[in-house]
Amino acid sequence: MIILTNADLLNRFDYRLIGQQLSDSNVPISQANLLISTQLADIINDAEGVVLAALYVAYKYDSTKIAALADESLGLVKRIIADIAFIYCCGRRGYDYREKMPLVQDSYDILNLLRSGERVLNFEDNEDAGNTQVATVSVVNQQVAGLVSTSFRYFPMPVNF
Repeated sequence: MIILTNADLLNRFDYRLIGQQLSDSNVPISQANLLISTQLADIINDAEGVVLAALYVAYKYDSTKIAALADESLGLVKRIIADIAFIYCCGRRGYDYREKMPLVQDSYDILNLLRSGERVLNFEDNEDAGNTQVATVSVVNQQVAGLVSTSFRYFPMPVNF
């Protein structure tokens, strides 16, 4: 699954900064060369893997939901991937990213929230949180209704009123 392209990354950072980080000869890489750089694509792929792994850890997000993200949530995921990729670019040169871009830490903090299953992205299953039309039926009410099975005994099912 490709979420962020080289062009997406360059829309979020000054290409000269990225070019300096990826250059092995201290000659900055041009914007045109960065757009087709397999080295940059590999770094983005690594960052994307870290973000997707964090999303999958809490079992709250899956590839289907990620593919169906609304624009604002997809933009946030792209920002996180871009910032993590920037961390990797700086790490490649032996620099601490906090020296060059302290705001990248915000994305790293959001990544940790995603990893712990916090509500960050706008998914439809999160929209019912606080909805007074949705409630969880107690085990006693489920037994009375004849709905108790092994799984419902431990995981109450949501019921719409």
